[in-house]
Amino acid sequence: MKVREGVSPADGERVRRRGVLDLLGIAGCIVILGWRIISLPGLAVCRDWAAILSLYSLYSLFSSESPRRTQVTLCAMAYLLAIYMLGQVPQIAAAWGWGR
Repeated sequence: MKVREGVSPADGERVRRRGVLDLLGIAGCIVILGWRIISLPGLAVCRDWAAILSLYSLYSLFSSESPRRTQVTLCAMAYLLAIYMLGQVPQIAAAWGWGR
């Protein structure tokens, strides 16, 4: 094995292992996203947290050094919070007897 200057063989193994884990992460995200697109009707994928997290995971795997990563993370988390709140408000209203 050829050793580059300043890089030990252990570092190369770590990089190789990281590459395999990245590929597994990408494959998992694509499988989950594809499954959700196939199994959900129409635009219900836009309200599906698993699909949103898969897209976010793909973004974070491909743009680890992006200066916009913080903004994308905040937008994704705000979108997930909005999905959660839209699902919970009708249940809270029904439990408290609002809208009868």
